[in-house]
Amino acid sequence: PICVIPTEITAATHQCLVPSIELYRGKVVFVVDGQVRYDGDAVRLACQYGVAGEIAVLDQDAVNSKGSNSRLIETIVQKVTCRVAGGIRDLTTAKYWLDKGAA
Repeated sequence: PICVIPTEITAATHQCLVPSIELYRGKVVFVVDGQVRYDGDAVRLACQYGVAGEIAVLDQDAVNSKGSNSRLIETIVQKVTCRVAGGIRDLTTAKYWLDKGAA
């Protein structure tokens, strides 16, 4: 992650920014000024964000129990270090993503 270390550091204080991508129906989705916008190439965007280090990928379809972007996320996990979120409601699913390489 991109870490910003404050000038006055205490042992327990630091800030980290983790770029994130939200997926909906196989596309990257953004909400900008209340408007939903889409970017079709999640892998390209993940690789761009990945130069900063670890990224986060959120599966909105899985969050809402309306499908999954798991195949797309599997591709992203192979290319970029990332956290995976959305639809992980049990240990079996958590283990699946860890076995696939999620951070």
